[in-house]
Amino acid sequence: TGLIEYRLRQRRWCWDIDQIGDVKLSDNVSDLITLKIAALPEKNRQALKALSCFGSSANHDILNTLSMELENLQLGCSDELVNAGLLNKNDAGYNFSHDKVLEAAVSLFATEFERADCHRDIGRILLDAFDTGVLECVGIVADQCNLGLASEARVACTNMARLNEKAAASALKKANRKSALHYSSNAMRHLPENCWQSERDLSIRVYLTHAKSAAINGVMDEAKDAIDKLLPYANAIDKMAALSLKGSILASSRQIQEALATIVGVLSDLGETIPQTFDDETLELLFAQTLQSIRENSISEVRKFKLASPNDEAVPIIRFYDMAVHLSHLLHTNMLDIFACKSVMASMKVGWTKCSCFSLAVFGSRALVRGLVDESLTIGFSALKLMERFSDADDQKTFVYGVYYGTIANFNTPFQLCCERLNHGKEIGLLHGDNLGAIWNGNYFLHKGLLAAIELSKLQKECKYQESIVEGDRDQYFGMTVAYTDLIKNTLDILSGDKPFSGPIDGDWPCPGTNVIRYEFIKKYHHSVRAFWTRNFIQCFDQTRFLEDMYKNLPNTMMIQFYGALAGYCLSENETENCLIDVAIAVMREKETNCAHNFHNKRLLLEAEKLSHEGKIEEAEAAYLSAIEASRKARFVHEEGLVCELAAAHYLRNYTEDVRHRGLLQQALECYKTWGCKPRVEHVVKMIDN
Repeated sequence: TGLIEYRLRQRRWCWDIDQIGDVKLSDNVSDLITLKIAALPEKNRQALKALSCFGSSANHDILNTLSMELENLQLGCSDELVNAGLLNKNDAGYNFSHDKVLEAAVSLFATEFERADCHRDIGRILLDAFDTGVLECVGIVADQCNLGLASEARVACTNMARLNEKAAASALKKANRKSALHYSSNAMRHLPENCWQSERDLSIRVYLTHAKSAAINGVMDEAKDAIDKLLPYANAIDKMAALSLKGSILASSRQIQEALATIVGVLSDLGETIPQTFDDETLELLFAQTLQSIRENSISEVRKFKLASPNDEAVPIIRFYDMAVHLSHLLHTNMLDIFACKSVMASMKVGWTKCSCFSLAVFGSRALVRGLVDESLTIGFSALKLMERFSDADDQKTFVYGVYYGTIANFNTPFQLCCERLNHGKEIGLLHGDNLGAIWNGNYFLHKGLLAAIELSKLQKECKYQESIVEGDRDQYFGMTVAYTDLIKNTLDILSGDKPFSGPIDGDWPCPGTNVIRYEFIKKYHHSVRAFWTRNFIQCFDQTRFLEDMYKNLPNTMMIQFYGALAGYCLSENETENCLIDVAIAVMREKETNCAHNFHNKRLLLEAEKLSHEGKIEEAEAAYLSAIEASRKARFVHEEGLVCELAAAHYLRNYTEDVRHRGLLQQALECYKTWGCKPRVEHVVKMIDN
């Protein structure tokens, strides 16, 4: 402007203060920007107006398409606006340099009608490009059309419904919940009044997409209403999709019985025979038939499995059985077993799908409960291998990983590796928006982390992260996920010394009438863990009573027996009889045949304690040394510390002058510090001081 200039002769900046004082300057940034825009050529102002229709930014593909049709949005104009400091250019496209620039650009429209006309012109061009496959950004196209074409004739509304449905479907794939509901609501609004007569197929797609969008946004009544309205007009395939969604909606609304009834009804319509009762006799007969079929079909030869084609009749059948399996474990164990059997039998008959994997893994876990360890391992591993045959099976991994690495793999896979795979399952769940699957794997990881000797501080950190995930789905499965997470959190807090041990675990199962027995069993396990490591041996020993037969082959039961047997000796230093020790030793010896890594050190410790209390001193000392070495080799630092502590107690019991106990106590102390178990650290420090 000439108000300030640099003079070469004088080698300094020069100005006229009076001239500067006469210039009218605004303190308002918006005024300055408005003045700057007003000074632009008309074509550049028109370009700014058009760009403002996209909000803060517009990508290159959009602008390239528009520049071929709109005179007021040539690419040269955009670059000139960059030079003027009003726009920024990057690899993606252009964006306004300041929100005040955007506001000033919007204010260039004389009326809202003029702005709507601009949206309409842009929308028509983009819609043509989208229909011909030039553009793929359906959301941006829909936004412009919604803003500019909303008042068009009825025929345009049909096109708008179709466009918005596509935008909603695209948003659903990207897990963009709010956008999905926004577009699906627009699609519903633009359907013709006589849509079921004039646009039946489009209407079914719109209603189904809107139901999905409403459901993931928690608007359950709207979702159910959309499904109920489309069902009378739906063909067989769309009806299956709608009923599948309805079952999921009912389940998430805590209407488990109604959801299962819907699914069973669909299965019956598809020709499946569902048992009228779920009693033990019906279950055992069906389980035996399924197991026999599995044996005859060489279940381990997964590569030879007959896969169902995408349009095969098996696909909806297996899908609905998969839903039934997911729901039935909330109601009754027999129900879970029966639906898993029916799903596996159907898969062997009509073809395997990706939804067969979970039911096969569940069947493997139920075989484990019945003591069929080898067959359980084979079946569970087959479920993992079956998933690999489907390129789109990531949505199945969370639950299959949870079943296999959370229960079955304990008997052939190191606990540490199980933890790694469960953590991976949690990450997959979060990546795909499957919070429930992520929570399930996360809880299994935390439970298994105690067995794997992961540092308690690390487990607490993971548990805190788990709580943040659970908080977003507190009502999921009636608050069961919250109950399980709270159990492990309190156990970790007690073992790390952040909370005192306070006796039996309070709190009822949050879902009366469903699988209460399993929760009570898990509570018993956690009570045993807390009591043992805080040296409350009477309460630990008491947990070995009334162990349910249905869980006798699970690692939690074995650990209750392990802790109880050791607690029996700790209750009395002079105890020579221990009713639990032989049972615990036999269990560990049986399981170590498949996985010595997980159970060998435990069996050696139990035998060392028995030998010590029977007075077989030298044999006991050799067993203690072997148990220490086995625990160290398996990286079970908590049990290495335990062996050292009990071996030190052995020397104190049997020798008066021997000082070997001091080194063992020091070793135990280091192990407990590494693990982070404050109650045991404090106890060993007292032993050393005394």
